[in-house]
Amino acid sequence: MPAYKYARRSVVAAVDIPAGATLSRDMLAIKRPGTGLPPVFIDRLLGRRTRRAIAADTLLRLEDLDHQGFNAPGEDEKGAATPGDRVV
Repeated sequence: MPAYKYARRSVVAAVDIPAGATLSRDMLAIKRPGTGLPPVFIDRLLGRRTRRAIAADTLLRLEDLDHQGFNAPGEDEKGAATPGDRVV
């Protein structure tokens, strides 16, 4: 695995999160490796509801969350890259 994946970090569940829970900052942590959602997304994850139970230390995935209205940096409301935006 390339070194940059070890150096980068991802958002993970800090505790066991039940299905249907609303995410709060104390439920989330930032850990290595950087193969999941980058920490830049953490503010956009807060207040989202979980679609399934997420075990502690598990990388968060968009598929695990109710992401209606969730736009990543550089994406429009349909998830397509917007012109001139940097896509992470």
